[in-house]
Amino acid sequence: MVQTSVPELYEDEQHSVVEIRTDSLQTLRELGPPDLVHLVKQPVKSTTKQIGVYHHVTGVDASSSASLAAYINTLTYQPHDKQNKVISGLYCCYNAFSRVDMRVQVQIPGTVESYCVDERGNKLEATEEHWLETYLCSVLRAYSYADNGSGDTIKRIIGVRRFNPITSTEQEHKFLEAAEKLFFSGWQLGSDPEIQVPNLVSNHLTSGLLHYIKTSGRYMSGVNLFEKLRMRDPEVASLLARVYMMGDEEVKAVKLLHDVIEELPMDYSLLDCQAEFCNRKGRSDMALDIAKRSVIAAPSEFGTWARLAEIYVGMEEWDLALLTLNSCPMFTYQDKDAPRLPEPARISLPLAPETMCDEIDDAGATPEVDTVHPTLRRLAAGNYKGTFHKAYVLLTEITKKIGWDQLLRIRSQVFVMEEEYRNEKQHAPSGSRNASTVALRGRETPQPNGHGEPLEEDHRDSEDMIQSEADSEATDLQANGEPSAASSHLDPDVSKPTHTITVRSGDETPQPQPPDNDPSHQQYTQFQHKRLCERWLDNLFMVLYEDLRIYTIWRTEASQYRQQQLAYKKSAEEWEILGELAERLHHPEEAVEAWQSCLSMRFSPKAMRGVLDLYERKGDGRNQLGALIRLVAWQYRWYSEFSPDLLYIMRRLIEEEGAVKLSHADPVAQDVVDIVPDGDVLLDLGGLAGVQKEVSLRVSGRVISLASPVLRDKLYHAKGAAKNDYPRRLSVKDEDGDDMLLISNIIHLRNDKLPPRLPAEMLYNLAILSEKLQCGIAVSRATSAWFDRLFNAPAQVYVDMCRIIEATMLLDEPIFFARFTARWMMNEPLDGKFAVPPTAHFRMKTLSRQLQQRRQSHIQALRADLDLLVDCCSLAFAKPAEHYIDYAPGMLPDPDEQGRTGSLCRVDEGAATLYLGALRDERIWPATVWRPTLGEIVEAIKTFSIPEYDDCDKCEFCEGVKAKFSLAVTMLKSMHASRMWGLCLDCFRTEGGMNSGECRYEHAKPRN
Repeated sequence: MVQTSVPELYEDEQHSVVEIRTDSLQTLRELGPPDLVHLVKQPVKSTTKQIGVYHHVTGVDASSSASLAAYINTLTYQPHDKQNKVISGLYCCYNAFSRVDMRVQVQIPGTVESYCVDERGNKLEATEEHWLETYLCSVLRAYSYADNGSGDTIKRIIGVRRFNPITSTEQEHKFLEAAEKLFFSGWQLGSDPEIQVPNLVSNHLTSGLLHYIKTSGRYMSGVNLFEKLRMRDPEVASLLARVYMMGDEEVKAVKLLHDVIEELPMDYSLLDCQAEFCNRKGRSDMALDIAKRSVIAAPSEFGTWARLAEIYVGMEEWDLALLTLNSCPMFTYQDKDAPRLPEPARISLPLAPETMCDEIDDAGATPEVDTVHPTLRRLAAGNYKGTFHKAYVLLTEITKKIGWDQLLRIRSQVFVMEEEYRNEKQHAPSGSRNASTVALRGRETPQPNGHGEPLEEDHRDSEDMIQSEADSEATDLQANGEPSAASSHLDPDVSKPTHTITVRSGDETPQPQPPDNDPSHQQYTQFQHKRLCERWLDNLFMVLYEDLRIYTIWRTEASQYRQQQLAYKKSAEEWEILGELAERLHHPEEAVEAWQSCLSMRFSPKAMRGVLDLYERKGDGRNQLGALIRLVAWQYRWYSEFSPDLLYIMRRLIEEEGAVKLSHADPVAQDVVDIVPDGDVLLDLGGLAGVQKEVSLRVSGRVISLASPVLRDKLYHAKGAAKNDYPRRLSVKDEDGDDMLLISNIIHLRNDKLPPRLPAEMLYNLAILSEKLQCGIAVSRATSAWFDRLFNAPAQVYVDMCRIIEATMLLDEPIFFARFTARWMMNEPLDGKFAVPPTAHFRMKTLSRQLQQRRQSHIQALRADLDLLVDCCSLAFAKPAEHYIDYAPGMLPDPDEQGRTGSLCRVDEGAATLYLGALRDERIWPATVWRPTLGEIVEAIKTFSIPEYDDCDKCEFCEGVKAKFSLAVTMLKSMHASRMWGLCLDCFRTEGGMNSGECRYEHAKPRN
């Protein structure tokens, strides 16, 4: 697996990041910041200077000091920094349960020390309970700090490595066991910003569990966990019901909710879950009463009021939806516990070579301050978070359904307008209905939106409602991601909303104005029915108006340019902002149009994420997969291996389309074979496997450029559209498709796709194409096994020796060149010739000539070899060797009494005669009886067995033919075993001479 690089932030010598982290512990509120990894480096050639570097990380197993120390050990080898070495490391991981910072100090080489630091900076001993809590917090932080694919989270904190904390069933069991043990302490971790008070079922622990179950699809694991916890507390049933719904077990979920609500009728989590289900199924009438009860059960929670407003929107009760929205308790947004560290002295963000892809290069994504219109920069809605973001979404949904003008009319019917307030303030009624009460009770009699019969209620209801928001909470809304009034430079095409009377503190209440003298101008009943609009909601109307105004200008200008057939130009960041704007206003088609315009200029993860959402809604699996690939690659480029949202989309896509289909899917073309799934070049072929149908190979431009200078020149000297297309296309239709596929698999190191054996003809074609593309060096790494199988193939397998020898030459295989030329030498008849076609390359004609010459030299050498054997025998018949028994040659023995001089010694002659006869019988000698091939002659010598001969009668003056012949045979066999019968490739390339240096195939060379 490709490993991401490691970001490095260099520590300022005046500020220790570890000390600053210790000082900030007391300010942490919830899960805490990402884990801090601090390394101390020193130059390899010096021990005096030390450098502090650090980065953040999430998803590392923090269940023990050993696992954290193991992570630090993985950082000791860094290829991009070979001049320094790591001498120590410190891993800091926050435990949000016990409010301590767990730390592991590693000396390299040396010891490992683990301890924890509390909020006061005291050093404490780390216990097993601490490690269990720390592990659970680390997993929850991995989900909390994960990016949703848009890149916003990645860009917020520089240099954070993100890993998947749960990659196996064993790790899942470990996580769920820890969650079960600490579940009832989960409220200590805090909750999402929409929750005012964390409780048993609404906290970061339950959010993390639901997030994991949704992402992984491990619904049964979630069911088993919550079933066990429900036995201890029935409130957990709301979580269990949500898991059932995720897993399409809606019948079980409904039955569970029914049974538990009978036991806990005022549990707002259960009621909210039930109301959400009914509303999603289109039964707003049933959801309404449930949501009202949920609001009564938890009137201080934003979620219950928002659900009620959502239901009113579904029922098209616009006035009640606005009243309910106005009654929502709004909370100041509290962001995650981000690390508070000083400005680093230097930042190093190395990229892994595998992630350097032009298609996901967002290097041009620097802030384009000068190229973004100030009006677009001032759009405040994009900064909303928490409760204000959800309220704005509800407001835009109403606007999408009824239009801006109708929304203003209903707003004027529901809320007191400024002009109306001045005219009617002095006629204040004796009683008023609270907006919250109106939203809960609805209408007693059907009336037009915003009108109803006034009821007598305590006047204190209105006073309490007016005092519900203090000015101090409203003045700093913008700084906390909350609404502020929009710009007043507005376009007349969109009706500007008139001011309402907002809820203020008592000292800011507008002074009553004198009444109108015209008694007929009294609208006492209507004024009594209206409510005061919360200041934040009034600001939301102004922000929505600014969004609509900018959107209208954009669409009008785009239409005018289109009519005039002119290009409508914006900068990439402006298109990104316009895409977000259209998405906020629920115009998905226009949003995708803007995002695609942005992507045509440079890669933007935010724009690609928006396009992915559209593909997901349309069910366009092919384009969805293409967008996913690019987003995952971009995430990996910036050290993130974990994005739950992207994992969830991928899992859903696999469920809908099937893993096999997706593995062969192609977001560019149907007939594409993926050599590299994220390749940036398509090689267009004329066909594959004998089928004449156009098909493309997706490959890496960088790899084929390194392997083949010919393809590199074609690729980077392309003209016209082919050069600017992505993926770039390169036509190789003149080449054999199967050979191109084989070469592509070889040079991309796809060993699992290579066949175990290759026919000689295809291997020859591969060699010819490799020579043409000049990629023989890259291809030859995979061909040795194929040559070996052909060399050791059974005799009945036909191998064209001429072509296979040429293939070894082209693919630069010196060993097999020598082996196959030797095989030709051995198997070809002595009077045969090396068959070379007339159209063959000149190198083959040269090879034929050298093979013939080499064979003649082998024949001459063989004759000389056999002379060694014959010479031993010929000595026995030579005149100088003739002697009498026990007498030296030339000496005559004394005659005996009978005058006889004795007999000659015939021991050597007998041995010589026997051996020469044996050589002839085996057709080894003389040359006139040789077998037809050199191989048979050599094999006969190899298997020649010296016949037995008894030379016990020999005298001391015998030549010892038996011993000499035996020695000569042994020496000859040894010489043949080490002799190179074929040709040396390195010597052959010197055009018949001898290579002056060392040859890759070792062989004897004549001395100079």
